[in-house]
This record gives sequence, C-alpha cells and structure tokens, in this order.
Amino acid sequence: MTIRTALMGLALIAAAGLTTPASAQSCDAKCLHGHLDAYMAALPAHSAARLPVAANVKYTENGKALMLGKGLWEKASGLTPYAHSFVDAVSQQAMFYGIVKEGAESTIASIRLGIANGKIAEVEHIVARKGSHALFAPQVLTQPNPMLTTAVVAAKRSTRIELIAIADSYMEGIQQHSSKIVRAAIDCQRIENGVQTTNQPGRGSKNCQHSADLLTYIKSVDERRFPIVDVERGIVFSTFIFDIPGEVSSANDASISSNAQLAATLREPRMLLLTEWFKIEGGVITHIEAAMHNLPHGTRSGWGGSR
Repeated sequence: MTIRTALMGLALIAAAGLTTPASAQSCDAKCLHGHLDAYMAALPAHSAARLPVAANVKYTENGKALMLGKGLWEKASGLTPYAHSFVDAVSQQAMFYGIVKEGAESTIASIRLGIANGKIAEVEHIVARKGSHALFAPQVLTQPNPMLTTAVVAAKRSTRIELIAIADSYMEGIQQHSSKIVRAAIDCQRIENGVQTTNQPGRGSKNCQHSADLLTYIKSVDERRFPIVDVERGIVFSTFIFDIPGEVSSANDASISSNAQLAATLREPRMLLLTEWFKIEGGVITHIEAAMHNLPHGTRSGWGGSR
C-alpha cells in the first residue's frame, strides 16, 4: 500500500465516522432502530418534545440550522410505502430515506440521526420539495426499492472500507470529469429526485460511469460523508455538495448544450446538496439514487466532511 493510498483510506475512515471511540459506541442496531422509529413516529405527530434528545442537539434542514420542531416538523403529515430505514452501529448513525407527506404534497426526504450517550445528538434533513430542483418526480416512488433490502451474495460483497472507496470513486470521477475513475457497472442506473437520468433516449449520458465525462459544470464535490455503510446489503449512503459556480462552460452532453434553457439553468451559480445511496456488488456500483436540493452558491451543509 502506498502512502497516498493509506492517507486516502484514513480520510475516508474519518468521513465515515469511524474515528468515534469504541467506548462511546453504546447503541447497537436494535437501539439505533428504536431511535429512528421513535423519530419517524414523532415527526408527523409534530411532537419533537417527546424524543430523547441531547441538551445541545444540532439540527439542520437543507443546510440551515433550525430549532428541532421547525422545518419538515411543521407540515409533515405522514409517510408512504416508499420508506427505508438503515442503521450503522459503527458510525452510531441511523437514516430514513423515502417519501414524507406535507399535507397533499410529497417530499423526498433523507433524515439522518447521530446518537451519543443514548440520546439523539445530531439531526440532518435533506428534503427535496417541488421547486428544490428542476428534476422532481416523487409520484414514481411508490413501493420500497428491493435493492435496499436484498443482501449481496457473500462472494460479491466488499468490505466496509472498500464500499466507501467505491462510492467515493463516483464523486472523484465527477470532480475530475473522468469516467475512468468511476467504479461502476456498464448497466448502472441513476435516479435523481425520482427521475431516471441515465440511459435515456436523446440524452448523451449512458450510465453512471459515463456521466462523469459530461458534468463539466460541476467544479468540485465537497464535504463528502458516508454515514451509513451496510456490508451485507452492499449499500452506502453518502451526503455531499456539488459546487456549481455558473461558469460559461457547460456540460459536454449535446442534448444539454443544444437546449438553451436547460444549459442556462445548469449554468446558474448554486450549490447542490445531495444524499445519494449506492448499491455495490462485485466491487462496482450497480445503482445510484439521490435526493437533492439547490442552495445559493457558497452555502455549506453545516456538517463539514472529508473534502
């Protein structure tokens, strides 16, 4: 192993939350699920006060620091069958990914909890609503995705560190605009806010790997974090930011550059805050799904990260 590889591995470990002292990891999978279940039950009931939260609990929604009980808490009215729960006893974090209703409207929500000393110490919402991004189709997300519940056969599983590195290769490929870096299957599909953005007729983006060559309007991929890693199911949940400075150069995708309105939209200076989950089998990414929300350029996530 080279020094560069070793340093990269340490950076990814830190981003994944693996530096937490073992003595502080007192919440097992059952405990973490209990906290997440309680949170998701309290949310539509608008009863944050009944949750066991730390005195200094930190809560953000779409990068903005809020008081617990604000934001999604104010209008959440229920969940739909498209609901997934994950926990990670190593990082001491839990995550919900799915559809949360706000009255008649649907949001695509990623909700992360960080647990410390038996209490909820961190809460992070990334909520895609109508208007969050030009891509938005929650109506197609109706039933739980079997990719998130199906185990990977033992022979095709990767280690925790390998899973993080494979997911990170996608971000690094986009940052360097090089598909050669991305470790993805040839038939990998990507869904963003419910919209399939790969292998679509009339679009140059063929698969997850090829997309990295086209997204040249993205300057960098910042604040990379990997809060949930599930070795058995080959799932990595990551949160990060695309820095889109609005430079004149746009995507290399001909179907974008030939569409003046779309090209102008992509050139708008902004930060794109995402939670993406990666399905990884046999050492490659086979599927990507994202919840994402546009923010003013220069905005941060509020949580830092490895970049």
